[in-house]
Amino acid sequence: LGLARQLWSAPIDGSQPAVPLGPSLSLPGSLYSPRVTGDSTHVVYLAGLLPELLLTAIDGSGSVVSLSGAGNQAVAFDLTPDGTTAVYWGDAPGLGRGVLRVPLGGGPSVRLSPEFEADAYGEVQLAPDGARVLYTVDANSSALAGPYVVPLDGSQPARLVARIPATGELS
Repeated sequence: LGLARQLWSAPIDGSQPAVPLGPSLSLPGSLYSPRVTGDSTHVVYLAGLLPELLLTAIDGSGSVVSLSGAGNQAVAFDLTPDGTTAVYWGDAPGLGRGVLRVPLGGGPSVRLSPEFEADAYGEVQLAPDGARVLYTVDANSSALAGPYVVPLDGSQPARLVARIPATGELS
């Protein structure tokens, strides 16, 4: 789906025709990383030139909702096993850049990491039980590079798991 311009959904048994999930993207944007929520009712994905984190119903009903907030970039995300929350690396209104969580049912994003400089990026992954978030900060974009773990509920500060040297290489 690296250069896809529109997301479609169809029942696996072929009983219904495919339906588009939102409008087709104009160039030069693309969409990628679509994931179905745990209850199979919605799709969360990244789309746009500076990608936003988007949510839409899997059956094509309803509109596309920006979880990261219109104009706020998201570079990576994961979903809780129960499908109620997204955790993403990106920006949110009033929160700046970092690792954030947002309820899929609506509501504001909450910061889980320190604020990072505007060009920082990394990856996020939830633990299988959904209680903890592992995230990375790219060695080329921050002096705080390395893998971190933080509780999903934000009850404790993020903890560095291992320091990555400025060279970006682990020995």
